[in-house]
Amino acid sequence: MVDIAKAEQLVNDYIQCWKKHRPNFSGIYEDNDFGCEKLQLIQNGFSFEDFNHDEISMLSSLLTRELRGQINWDHKFFWSYCSFLTFHLREVDLFKDSNWQHAFACLVNLVLSGRKWNMWRGGKFTDTNSLVTKFINAHLLETESSKWQISGPSAFSVLEGLMRRKNKVYVNTDGRVTNNFSVLDAGGKARNWDTGKLLNRLNFSLRCFEQVVVPNRGRPCTCLAEIKAEFASLYTPPPTMDVYDLIDEWRNDLMHGNQYWMDRVPILLNLMCLLVIDEIDPVLYNSKKGEIKKHIEWMQKTRTLSPRPQWDLFPPDL
Repeated sequence: MVDIAKAEQLVNDYIQCWKKHRPNFSGIYEDNDFGCEKLQLIQNGFSFEDFNHDEISMLSSLLTRELRGQINWDHKFFWSYCSFLTFHLREVDLFKDSNWQHAFACLVNLVLSGRKWNMWRGGKFTDTNSLVTKFINAHLLETESSKWQISGPSAFSVLEGLMRRKNKVYVNTDGRVTNNFSVLDAGGKARNWDTGKLLNRLNFSLRCFEQVVVPNRGRPCTCLAEIKAEFASLYTPPPTMDVYDLIDEWRNDLMHGNQYWMDRVPILLNLMCLLVIDEIDPVLYNSKKGEIKKHIEWMQKTRTLSPRPQWDLFPPDL
């Protein structure tokens, strides 16, 4: 068993350490070292492949809380691990959908992209800038530096596709409703969706999953309530609208060109990772833990200097 209480304490200590550097959650902070990074889970011996289903689900909530500090290796290891699972656990129906699986992997690869500028060699930092520009053109470098803005539309596309697949009993991948269902909106009003109607709103797709799919399947979505609470508590003051409505508003603002923000993709990725983990039956996941760990160890031992294949996402190349 993983010491999840210790993990939560480290996250809380990390946030406390960061408060003087970042009193409010806004903008993108990534891989800075102000003396707090020794408190990262990855830096304290936690291996995500050791977590059971409940623990890895809880991790999505804890790492959303950890965004009050910054995007760090904990997040990047988590995102790459979740994408790796979609290639490794082929028993899961969602992971057999190569169209969605490829889109999710592309999104994860994009946000993991980065330059290894500070390489320590011979007692000093090498000048990698001049070396990199010999082989990578300026456009690719600019794409990497703008990855959080570029990944916004992709994040919503992948999330919307994920929800349609998780709600497959009620909606097709094109968004057309195939079975009648009803959900309550944030105000408690019933909203009915009839066969043939187009479901193209993320807030109602998320409500369909939480209010209809989860109760009907007879298995809870572990830590869904917790990640929603952490999501809302990132902001001071907290958002006045329901989390699902906020996500839907973000999507519409972005897709219609009203606002091109950067700091929301990490939150959406944590939510997507929870929903990916949720798609794996807990009994199946826990029974595969040993196999997953052995496979990761084998990949690390056999990995060559040649480019890594798309499915070889974990651990990330940081």
